[in-house]
Amino acid sequence: MSFLLDQRARRVKEYVESFGLTAPVPQDKPLDTLTSAWRVYWVNSCVPRDKKLRPLQAMRDVSLTRYHSFLEILPQNNYTKFTDDEFRFAVLHRLRLLTPFPVKCSNSETPPELMRRLSAAEISRTEFTGHLQSCCSCAKFLFSRRHEAVVGAIKRVCKFHGYDCRVLSHQQRTLTLPGNARGGADILLYHNGTTYAMDATVVKETSPSETTKNAMTKAFRKKMQQYEEYAKKTKHVVLPFVMSVYGLIAPETLNALRPIFRVHRTDVDFRSDVLSIPQCCMLKATSAAIMEIESMNKLNGMPISIPIFTPSPPTPHP
Repeated sequence: MSFLLDQRARRVKEYVESFGLTAPVPQDKPLDTLTSAWRVYWVNSCVPRDKKLRPLQAMRDVSLTRYHSFLEILPQNNYTKFTDDEFRFAVLHRLRLLTPFPVKCSNSETPPELMRRLSAAEISRTEFTGHLQSCCSCAKFLFSRRHEAVVGAIKRVCKFHGYDCRVLSHQQRTLTLPGNARGGADILLYHNGTTYAMDATVVKETSPSETTKNAMTKAFRKKMQQYEEYAKKTKHVVLPFVMSVYGLIAPETLNALRPIFRVHRTDVDFRSDVLSIPQCCMLKATSAAIMEIESMNKLNGMPISIPIFTPSPPTPHP
C-alpha cells in the first residue's frame, strides 16, 4: 500500500509540475494537491498585498462554482478535447500566469513606463496576462478570433441538435440596429414560432471574479438596452450570450437560455453542449491567437527568448 501511495504521489507531483507549479504532495491524499495548488497559486498571484483584502479574495474559487467552467466538462468530441499544450495554456491563462514575451505596445492609453517594460518583457506574469487580454494594440486580432470562435460553436451546436439557425454576415448586415449602419445580432435562432436574436460578447476585463461578474452583468444589460428598439420592431427575443475571457458564462445568459432548455428538457446534452463547446472553442482560439501574436513579434524583430509555456511530453494523469 505504501508503494502505491508513493507512486501516486509522484505522478501527481509530476502532473502539477507540468503546469509550472509546485506544491507539497501528501502521501495519504495526493489528489488534494491539484486543488491546493490551484487555490494557492491563484490567490497568491492575483490578490492585493493588503492583508485585509486577502480573506475576501481567497473566496473567489468558491464564488466561481455558480458558473460553468471548462474544467467541469467531459471530452465528448474534438471541440471539447484539449491537447496537453492547450490544456496547460488554459490553466496558466486562468491563473493569469502566462510567461511574458517582448511585445511592442502602440496604444496611446498605455503609460510609457509600461510600454518600456512590455518591450523588454520586464513585467509580472499576472500583469502581462491581463494587459495582453485587454489591450487593442497588443491583442491585435485576438478579440475577433475568440468572438468568431464562440459564434461558430453556437451555430454548430444548434445545427447538431436540430435547431434552425443562421449566422448573419458582417459584410452584408440586413438586420442592423435601428439608426446604425452596422452591428446587430450574430445568430438568428428559430424555434416553435419564436425568433431568438443572439449576440455573442466576450468581455475583455481580466480582473478577479467579483469584478468579472460585474463586467459581464454590465455587458448583458448594455446589450439589452441597445436591442430595446430592435426587439419592439422585429418581435425577436433578444438573447445576449455573454462570456468572460476565462470562459465563464454570465448568470443572466443562463437565465435567458432557460426557456429553450425547458422546451428541450429531454435533450439533456443540448444544455451541456451549448455551454461547454463555445467555452472550449473560445479558449482554444485564444491559445492559437496568442501563439500567433508571439510569432508575429518575433518576425517583426522583437527577440523572443522565453515562450509563453514550455511544451513537454505528455504526463500521466492521476
